[in-house]
Amino acid sequence: MGLKCSSCQDNDYDIDFETPSNNEKSEKSNQNPQSIHKCKKEQESFNNIFKTKLPEFGEYFKGDFNKLIPERIRNMITENIIDSTRYTLSTRRTFESPPIEFKNGNIYKGNWNEECEMEGEGIYYLRNENALAEGIWEKGELIGGRIFLPNNDIYEGEIQNSIFNGNGKLICNDGTIYEGNFINGEKNGNFKIFFNDGSKYFGGYYNENLNGEGEFFWNNGFYYKGNFSNGKLEGKGILKNEKSKSEYNGFFSNNNFEGEGIFKWNNGTFYKGYYHLSKRNGKGFYKENNGISFNGNWSEGKTNGLGEFNDGNKIYKCFWRKGEPVEVPSMETTMSISRKISAEDLNDLFFIPLDEDIDISQLKFLNRDDFDGNFEPNDNISTSTL
Repeated sequence: MGLKCSSCQDNDYDIDFETPSNNEKSEKSNQNPQSIHKCKKEQESFNNIFKTKLPEFGEYFKGDFNKLIPERIRNMITENIIDSTRYTLSTRRTFESPPIEFKNGNIYKGNWNEECEMEGEGIYYLRNENALAEGIWEKGELIGGRIFLPNNDIYEGEIQNSIFNGNGKLICNDGTIYEGNFINGEKNGNFKIFFNDGSKYFGGYYNENLNGEGEFFWNNGFYYKGNFSNGKLEGKGILKNEKSKSEYNGFFSNNNFEGEGIFKWNNGTFYKGYYHLSKRNGKGFYKENNGISFNGNWSEGKTNGLGEFNDGNKIYKCFWRKGEPVEVPSMETTMSISRKISAEDLNDLFFIPLDEDIDISQLKFLNRDDFDGNFEPNDNISTSTL
């Protein structure tokens, strides 16, 4: 037994139902068949009303709408504009109309409601801006779809008040893709960003930059998980090199290791201590996988100052200068000395703090010269005991 249309009161013979494809049947199975009915009498009634209101906002477009749209956009427009199941659609009937050219030169091709407002699926071409919006309309406003921008960027997703609002995806003309939450046209919230060089970022994005907790995957195998501030590594985080399997776990500032952290190499060697501008600086403990270690002070990435060196068999307590161990003889205040150097002089020479004068008569230098009473430019303190 056939259904009847409330407007035309005809049986199936005059009722034109849309026939959903196999893929659409499951989505439309719960819809009322009347909602997809195309009533000829209602369409004719709408046409008459529409003609009377048409002069208020424009006229029928006389050209070829498809040829009017730039080729770069035309090639990307599809018959199935967008998945309408993502949006809450109005239950009002919609009606078809030929393309309309508005008084401002813009053109709309799509469906209308009984109040002659754009509603349902439609395409709106902004001729002067050379931009296009396609998608789902309600009461004259685009609520979801795709927008082709003049700079060749493409936005797809939820729209409110004619701007990006809600979940969406922005495909930039350089190939970078942003997926996440938009507020009043701005990227604001958690985002997935796929860069055109293969790198990617998952995390907070505010004020048009990486901000908050996030994960960054570089295309060269590096990986970072932690805090970002204005696009830079800032605060607590972990930086890994997936290729070499080395990693740093600690604090960052302005993309540098800064403060306390642990650096581990893939062979078991590690450093635990303080950094400044990504170099070991301050107190720190370094140990290799063969047992050799150093525990002491560092400056600009090198051992500097007082520290303990363990060669795996014996521990040496000594002073270091710019990564080189310094031999200092034992202090014997009662022995005869040829010369004494004040603690202030030694501090300038060794960059280490000393509190008393010491015997330097036994000092030797890396050039194998004996101390002759004068320090020469080529003299470097000997490391023979190590």
